[in-house]
Amino acid sequence: MKTLHILGEITKARGGPVAALRGILEATSAPPFQNSVLCADMPGEELSMPDGVAIHRFPLSFPARFLRSAAALRWLNGHRHEFDLVVIHEIWPLLVLQAGVLLARSNIPMVVIPHNSLDPFDLEKKKQIKRILGHCFVRRMLQGTSVVLAATGREAARFQLFGASPPTGVLPLSVPDNVSGGDRMAFRRRFGIGERERVALFFGRLDPKKGVDLLLRAAADMEGSAPAFRLVIVGGGREACEREIRALAASLFSKDSVVFTGFLSGPGRADAFAAADVFVLPSRYENFGIAVIEAMHAGVPALVSNQVFLTDEAVRADAVQLCEPGVGSVVRELRALLESSDRCGVLRGNGARFARGFLPETLAPQTRDCFLKYARPNRSPL
Repeated sequence: MKTLHILGEITKARGGPVAALRGILEATSAPPFQNSVLCADMPGEELSMPDGVAIHRFPLSFPARFLRSAAALRWLNGHRHEFDLVVIHEIWPLLVLQAGVLLARSNIPMVVIPHNSLDPFDLEKKKQIKRILGHCFVRRMLQGTSVVLAATGREAARFQLFGASPPTGVLPLSVPDNVSGGDRMAFRRRFGIGERERVALFFGRLDPKKGVDLLLRAAADMEGSAPAFRLVIVGGGREACEREIRALAASLFSKDSVVFTGFLSGPGRADAFAAADVFVLPSRYENFGIAVIEAMHAGVPALVSNQVFLTDEAVRADAVQLCEPGVGSVVRELRALLESSDRCGVLRGNGARFARGFLPETLAPQTRDCFLKYARPNRSPL
């Protein structure tokens, strides 16, 4: 079954949608699936994809800042009937919007996984242009789609569909365990962290919605009082946002009080989790929370905002410590977690069990059945 996945870019800077794509590709890596990816050719390091996936990259065209690619659209127009199913990831790049309208007009089976792009929180960003594009492109694309899939029930309940009425559903994201078994001391030596220092880890894209500023202010409020810890920020983002975060840290702390590592990949990712005593994600909004599952895979107790939608299920499993996306709440819950080895032990055990439910091999049957259900019936091998 030939499946084409479409998104704006596959660079690491794009964050969650690219990581989610990789998990889906791993879950559908076995026959009968033959996966391809269509995206723009963007500067920056790309996230590696599973073996056997064909990547079709095309240059941007005017207006490039909206990720439009005339070459990608021409390629799709010539090859669209070769695919049994097309999976649209994210919404707003013009490459994706124009492709979606073309596919809807051509009656090609299409699944849309918006990765938070249809949430009211996200729609507030660049509100006017999204309103225009929503009525010109998104409604037409969604009217022609087989199903719109959320990663969590809360995301599905918040979908804004611009007047379209497609079927909706929930398909949890696959999160492989690529982070366990890291070298705790190798990471600490690399970044000048003492063997006995406690480490609170943020791991993710530097974006305002992630609440890194809240974590920095919380850590500054806790500085000089017990329990002492070192804050480590792993990840990067768009240049302007990263510059703002680093400037805030410089204004709140003395030199080297906060460790910024930039993007890490391969063994460096596993080493970062191994070096951590707690993981903190105080997001203002998060439709899933891939890094939360990764922390659980690595055995790191997780403190997570109640605006991370995954917490609806994780709290029932007692797999996370919950906070609100505010400085006071982060201070209170982080202090409580650092002071309680017993609570950390509970979260490690429950978190590991909870995370196993999101492994690609666990979710593969559900993911495969979902895609086979919506594939072109007269060409599906089943």
